[in-house]
Amino acid sequence: MEARGRVGPPAAWHRADLRAYAGVLGQGALPGQRLQTDREEQEVLHRIFLREGEPVDHPEELEGQPARSRHQPLRPALGQARQALVLVRLRQVHPQQVIMQPRPVVIATFNARFAHASGALRCLQANWTGPRPLVLVEGTLEDDPVRFAERLLAESPALVAFSVYLWNVRLTEHTVRVLRRVRPDLPVIAGGPEMATDQTGPELAHLVDLAVVGEADLAFGQLCEDVLASSSGVRRPAAVLPPPDLSQVRLPVDAFTDLDLAHRVCTVETSRGCPMRCAFCTAAGTGVRRFPTDRVLAQLEALWDRGLRRFKFLDRSIHHGDFEPVLDFFLERTDPVFVHFELTPHRLSTALAFRLAEFPPGSLQLEIGVQTLDHEVSGTIGRPFSNVIEETLDFCVNQTDAHVHADLIAGLPGETLESFAAGFDQLHSLGVHEIQLGILKRLRGTSLCGLMPAGQFNPEPPYDVLFTDTMSFEDMQRLKRMGRYWDLVANSGSFRETLSLLLRDSAFHSFLTFSDHLFSTARRTHGIELNRLSEYLCDFLCDVAGCPKPDVLAALEADYLRCGRTSRPAFMQKSGARTPPPPSKPPGSPRPPRQRRHN
Repeated sequence: MEARGRVGPPAAWHRADLRAYAGVLGQGALPGQRLQTDREEQEVLHRIFLREGEPVDHPEELEGQPARSRHQPLRPALGQARQALVLVRLRQVHPQQVIMQPRPVVIATFNARFAHASGALRCLQANWTGPRPLVLVEGTLEDDPVRFAERLLAESPALVAFSVYLWNVRLTEHTVRVLRRVRPDLPVIAGGPEMATDQTGPELAHLVDLAVVGEADLAFGQLCEDVLASSSGVRRPAAVLPPPDLSQVRLPVDAFTDLDLAHRVCTVETSRGCPMRCAFCTAAGTGVRRFPTDRVLAQLEALWDRGLRRFKFLDRSIHHGDFEPVLDFFLERTDPVFVHFELTPHRLSTALAFRLAEFPPGSLQLEIGVQTLDHEVSGTIGRPFSNVIEETLDFCVNQTDAHVHADLIAGLPGETLESFAAGFDQLHSLGVHEIQLGILKRLRGTSLCGLMPAGQFNPEPPYDVLFTDTMSFEDMQRLKRMGRYWDLVANSGSFRETLSLLLRDSAFHSFLTFSDHLFSTARRTHGIELNRLSEYLCDFLCDVAGCPKPDVLAALEADYLRCGRTSRPAFMQKSGARTPPPPSKPPGSPRPPRQRRHN
């Protein structure tokens, strides 16, 4: 083929792309073959490497030089270039048919576990309008940051954006440091609740090209293009975004894959914000903004048609009239379903109460944010105490078939060990199925930062309280361990019968005593296998609490039978005894096993 004159590359190419271009010209399309490119082939190269980026003053100086930037991120482009040139030379395709896709924007996060599908990333995906492809990459807290960085770079990204929370900020920071060493020219954005506009923000905010504060559903595409158009390595001021108009925000119906729907927790929302002003909450006083009801119902219908039967709603509370059509949507379904709603413990409207009572057994979970049952503490944190809390909890437990999960926070300002114990016992006496014993955290931007000094909190994520003016460090440590053990023994539903032997006059003090004993024996709060935990329970009940061993073994055996467990620890096995078959699972039930064990 006769060379008919060359054309130079555009002057706005990035230097790395220009060197890759020069390398293809010098090396040829096939191994050992030097390619004499004609104008058509030059046109192909232009299409392949057309990228915006750092301008080059004298591009002709690099033409013909060896490719000096053949590191991994450019290899896919080089390989595509050679394949395209071969096809053009063989006249199998016309140059105008060669259209190379630009490098993608990669959005990434570390979820707490695989079962959680990031709703934030899927909202960005659903509303993406940028000119580049968008690739979603998720990891978990078990991932190695170096390997996660390798996963990101394997996508040949033009830009990487992270969704950052208190549970993943350190992993994300480590990953960004790796990216900065391997690809120092790669733009990085970070957003999420951990981002801040001042010096109180995490170190990560100073490592990225742009920190984003606020909801970026509609603005994300333009933010990415702005960063890509700017000089690499120059940190921009944080982008503080106003709340978007929810009538313009697309709900992430199609962003959930079939794998997500079948095996992961898929979150949906009908509103954002919260009307309450709790000092510890990042959403305090933001007000409630609602998505249009017709679009919410269309989202639910689409997810239902795709086979989703387990819905978890992100709404702070369902205490508003616009939520009634959502409840009606599920009540009208004939297939089994499981829905999770959050509820503030205020008076229920008659319409809402009737609808909650209509849900069949095994189909509804209510997460009720009690937080504290102390009047004075409630006022201190800006959460007006309601005299109908007990009435609402009693209704949800006894007048509905819902699985009731109640949240209680330890370490609030003014709370003592005894006042917390009284609230715990009061909540337990109401018969709620689960008590989530949480520990107060000092989140960025909350009014709690003005109520309690930073020196009382862990300086590292999750920023949990270490001690307060009314509670010692030792007692806070005991409560943290109790919360973990309560989750293993009580909230799990695995030891319902045995728990009745353990909890005496005061559920709180009885379990705190067991918790102290368990930690002194096991010296750990995680990684305790179920059979080993059963043995710890048996030893405590027999040796410390003074329960007759036959009663303890009978209670444990009843729990094993009820939960369908086929293995028994050695101390429970009887000579010649046969392991009973597990009880049958309700056919087609979307109800999680944890909730089923409470029945």
